[in-house]
Amino acid sequence: MGRNPSDERRVLLRMREGEHRRVLGKWLASEPGYLPIVADSNEAFNAEFDCVIVDTETLRQAGDDLSARRRMEPVFLPVLLLRSKPSSAGELGTLDQLPEHIRDCVDDTIRTPIREPTLERRLETLMQARRYADQLIRSRDRYYRLLELLPEAVLLLNNGQLVYVNEAGIQLLGREEPELIGSHPTLFVDQADRHTLARFLYALAEGRAEDSVRVTIPVDGVPVPVEFRGVRLYEEGEDESPLLQLLVRDLRTVEEALEPR
Repeated sequence: MGRNPSDERRVLLRMREGEHRRVLGKWLASEPGYLPIVADSNEAFNAEFDCVIVDTETLRQAGDDLSARRRMEPVFLPVLLLRSKPSSAGELGTLDQLPEHIRDCVDDTIRTPIREPTLERRLETLMQARRYADQLIRSRDRYYRLLELLPEAVLLLNNGQLVYVNEAGIQLLGREEPELIGSHPTLFVDQADRHTLARFLYALAEGRAEDSVRVTIPVDGVPVPVEFRGVRLYEEGEDESPLLQLLVRDLRTVEEALEPR
């Protein structure tokens, strides 16, 4: 049975011509699910691929272009470095002397001589990480599309800055999205309420906030009473600020509903 091209994982071999490249290309071509792409120039970084195997010398020469491609890629793009034996003169020093942004491109290493079981494990681990990253991005995109459908204002706050505002939030706050992104929500409430909201957000980030807080937002000179509710979604790491999801409700509609008819 032939392989489905859409299931093939494209592995770019951006390395010097020689025995190692020949062995890698032959193994990838014979292994179900892999498609080797052999390249001699950095133009190959403009192609579509799922992983790149590079040797130390090529990394030194092409590291800037590889780093730029990784920054452009929306999904984690793994790099496997093929390193010579530890006894190879100067190889370790060459790697250590590379700029940090190039060294940071390397996600895993494999030593020569190439052992197929080790190579297969390394590649499978890197490919699985790429699949997980792709699934996370797809899930996040669906989450954002859902937020756009909500009638209530939704803000996402990370490390003291707004990173997302849905359309309802833009309308309620009375400002354009570029003005909101990168700002702190306290800047958009009445000055007398800024300390109240800041205290609420700090407590929310610490996991001990009250259910809600009521403040006033001036919109076109008109004071608009609103209610903030929030929840911590996740934390990137031990030293990172949590991502906060804030729901902002316009209390004018609530007050109108309570008025006697």
